[in-house]
Amino acid sequence: MNIKQVIDDLNNCVVRMTEYDCNTIAQASERLSNGDLKLSQHEQTAAAIVNGRMDLLDEADFRRPLIRMGRGWAHTTIEMIFDHWEREMELPGDHTRCPTGDQRIFTRR
Repeated sequence: MNIKQVIDDLNNCVVRMTEYDCNTIAQASERLSNGDLKLSQHEQTAAAIVNGRMDLLDEADFRRPLIRMGRGWAHTTIEMIFDHWEREMELPGDHTRCPTGDQRIFTRR
């Protein structure tokens, strides 16, 4: 299993993002983009943040749901935003790996 590590300088610790976390959040983001709202609470929170769908969060302050997810999932959620942005900038819109719909940041739809 691949594990990415992020140094959290504020607390002088390492946050580990597992391949499982990355895949789960990526799949939740895709499912949400396709209109599937049958997600666990953490999946929905992560997918809503990744897809810019703050209207789907239970609270106006997105920081609280991030904290409840824990450091690993919170960091992985942010990493997924950057992953989508990089693929959106590099790939043509019709490419199978290009983010779609709400997953896109600059070229939605």
